[in-house]
Amino acid sequence: MQLQESPVSRNPFYLMFRLGVTVQHLGQKLEQNAGLSLTQWAILKRLVDQPISTAQSLAESVGIQPATLTQALKRLERKRFIYLGKDRSDLRKKVLSVTRLGKETMDQADEWLNQKIQEHELGREDVQKLWEKLSQIT
Repeated sequence: MQLQESPVSRNPFYLMFRLGVTVQHLGQKLEQNAGLSLTQWAILKRLVDQPISTAQSLAESVGIQPATLTQALKRLERKRFIYLGKDRSDLRKKVLSVTRLGKETMDQADEWLNQKIQEHELGREDVQKLWEKLSQIT
């Protein structure tokens, strides 16, 4: 989708707003195609990379608020994509791990996302640069 050229469309903050809207639309399509929101995908991806994790370390590494994590974990557990168990060394903490169904669903989501990236020739370096620049503002 091409933006019509105007003084507003040349404003970097307007373009960032449009980027946010586009990411939301991508998340909606991911949910339709793979049954995962972008937040749920990020959580599963992180848990697959580090199979057993605490909720606190997960929230920090994904970059979301604990309340957002709690809601996402409840949805993932209801879908049977994750398992929440007790930490044997500290019973106040919960340990999270991905189920086989969760891994399969995350793999399906990855496949769909990678297909979109290839279709639109979006490279990792492009996204990394954009993220680094935007994260300096926030």
